[in-house]
Amino acid sequence: MLTLLRPIAFVITLVCATTAWSGAERCGAATDETQSNTDPGDFILLWQVAGPFASEQMPDSPSTLWRDVQPTNSAQTGWIDLTAPGECSYCSVYARTQLWSDVEQAIQLELNSTNKIMFSLNDEEILSNDQGIARATLNQGWNTLLLKVYQDDSEWGFACRLLDSSGSSLSRVRVDPLARSLATPSDAVVLFDGSDVSAWRHEDGSDLGWRVEQGGLVVEPGAGDAFSRETFEDFTLHLEFMYPETDPADTGDGNSGIYIFDTYEVQILDSHDQPARDNGCGALYRFRAPDVNVAYRPGQWQRYDIEFVAPRWDENGTKLAQARITVRHNGVLVHRDIRLTRPTGAGSPERPGGGPIVLQDHGNRVRYRNIWVVPQTSWEGPNAAGFKPLFDGETLNGWRRIGGKAVYVAQDGMIVGETRPNQPNTFLCTEQNYADYVLELEFKVDRQLNSGIQIRSWSDSNDDDSRVRGYQVEIDPSDRAWSAGIYEEGRRGWLHKLDNNELAQLALNPDIWNRLRISARGDVIRTYLNDVPASVLLDGSVRTGFIGLQVHGVGDRTEPLRIRWRDIRLKTIK
Repeated sequence: MLTLLRPIAFVITLVCATTAWSGAERCGAATDETQSNTDPGDFILLWQVAGPFASEQMPDSPSTLWRDVQPTNSAQTGWIDLTAPGECSYCSVYARTQLWSDVEQAIQLELNSTNKIMFSLNDEEILSNDQGIARATLNQGWNTLLLKVYQDDSEWGFACRLLDSSGSSLSRVRVDPLARSLATPSDAVVLFDGSDVSAWRHEDGSDLGWRVEQGGLVVEPGAGDAFSRETFEDFTLHLEFMYPETDPADTGDGNSGIYIFDTYEVQILDSHDQPARDNGCGALYRFRAPDVNVAYRPGQWQRYDIEFVAPRWDENGTKLAQARITVRHNGVLVHRDIRLTRPTGAGSPERPGGGPIVLQDHGNRVRYRNIWVVPQTSWEGPNAAGFKPLFDGETLNGWRRIGGKAVYVAQDGMIVGETRPNQPNTFLCTEQNYADYVLELEFKVDRQLNSGIQIRSWSDSNDDDSRVRGYQVEIDPSDRAWSAGIYEEGRRGWLHKLDNNELAQLALNPDIWNRLRISARGDVIRTYLNDVPASVLLDGSVRTGFIGLQVHGVGDRTEPLRIRWRDIRLKTIK
């Protein structure tokens, strides 16, 4: 349980100074050692923030919104801008993150801000010296870091560097506000686990000539690119890489890349001290620069997490929808749902069907490790293994109505929802909460009725007329046609619209049964409607909650409208 900082906690009052590592006139730690030693790998770049709050208000409500935040320009400064959550005079924002340490180890935190800040580690208040440097100990496993940042007349924000006890770069620590498991997902296709190269081949199908060294797959310059033997279409890809430190035998610049279908490249290049460029690390090569450059120094392990949706084609080879990609570099979102309208850089021409994952040989001894892919499927069907029914086909056992007084009945193997006049939105909700899962169902909706599927949702109280809040996968038969887009009921509104996804907008047919698939895994939510990819949303504000079937309010309309659901089933993801 997270213990909130108390008003009497130690307050760090920093004196403004120009610091080389912050890159601006801000307050905080600035010593000769830190001024010449800046690297994104030293900063804590991933946070969740709540607020702003007035005075001594605390984020202790279950409905408190914790937003994901990260650097928005240069990660070299580590600066987290707190202006975005909202304008407020003399308020405070809470920031939290999780730190994984392989071992118990002493650390120092260097804080840089013009604001007054209180902070704690694992519910223990941390005291700093007059330079904003605090010393503490990380436990083995997950550690919770919590800050309270007060607004004043100056720039509102902070930067925090995490170093070892001597002030040097810290190893064996991972930052993740969601404290996600380090284990490979149970449904992943493992392409490299540190043991052998059997999952890879040369382009011509022959065995790969790369080496395995100390658990890493090492590019052998001149041996050619590595192609995965298995091919994929839509997928989630995780891999880790390291470009080499200066080596007389390797005069390159850490150049390599991840090719999808040998067509779309995510660049790898030693870019740790450069601005974001369309040919730098994290770029969609010669197509789009990353939103922020978070490349580490040579000799450090880095990671890519990629969400990919393949282009769609008709039977004549005409492209119907562009490929889409979302990329996180070292945990930081650098490309959000980008449409790939052409091959990147030197990529091969686009073509129907899936393709391999390709690791580029560009003449540099780049290392790879921990490579796995989770294929994303548009539909598995009622007989697929691992699913359990949420509806028994005869009763509403395991469900409860919350909100308005629309009517729900079990009828002929369906749940039928029917409107009533002058009622707010009504929801039939599971009595059980679910976290990571795949949900499949079929629905049929009257053309004049809006609806949706609540996931990871909650209500303000246990009362039947309580307000429901949480993610909603939209059912929208109107001309807007945003079915399978993602809305947040009772809080932020639209999170993923479909106004730039024309194929998904055409997917709904209210006159027939429609197939909807929802995948919620960690902070990634994917939706498919009638086998068409619709939404890919990255949002870590809520990780668990009930599932709900919405009947939208219809004002004073007396003639009832109906929506029907059937074959509602869920598969837990581990």
